[in-house]
This record gives sequence, C-alpha cells and structure tokens, in this order.
Amino acid sequence: MIDRIHIEQLEVQGRVGVPDSERAEPQRLSFNMTLWPRIAELHDNIANTVNYSAVAERVKEFVSQRDYKLIETLAEDCRAPR
Repeated sequence: MIDRIHIEQLEVQGRVGVPDSERAEPQRLSFNMTLWPRIAELHDNIANTVNYSAVAERVKEFVSQRDYKLIETLAEDCRAPR
C-alpha cells in the first residue's frame, strides 16, 4: 500500500498578496504537496493509482481561478479543492 506521494516544485500562477496591487497580476508560485491516497489494493492495476498529471493540472486550475490575501489561506484551500 502507498503511504504517501510527494509532488515537489509544482509551478503555478496565482494571485496572492495583501494590497490589491500585489494581486493585480498572477505571480509564479511553487508548491510542494504530499498526498495520502486511500487506495485499498493496487493489484498491479494502473486504474487503481493516482494520476499525478491530473492532480497537478487540477491544482493549477484551482489556484488560477482565485485570489488570496494570505498564502496560508491558499495553502489551506488547496488541501481539499472542491
């Protein structure tokens, strides 16, 4: 069973900053993420695994559609994108 998966230095574009001027244009952000997938049994079947590319694209999409004053809020919201 997989304990955890790391995605390191995922580059995303996002709007973060307290002043409006800092959020006016997207900034380059670098994410390090750890996932704890709930996979019962792999059975050597790729359909039972995590698609890293899909996770990365979903995070990029999620971040690009929002803006935040605090990086901490962005990080918290990325824990479980809706």
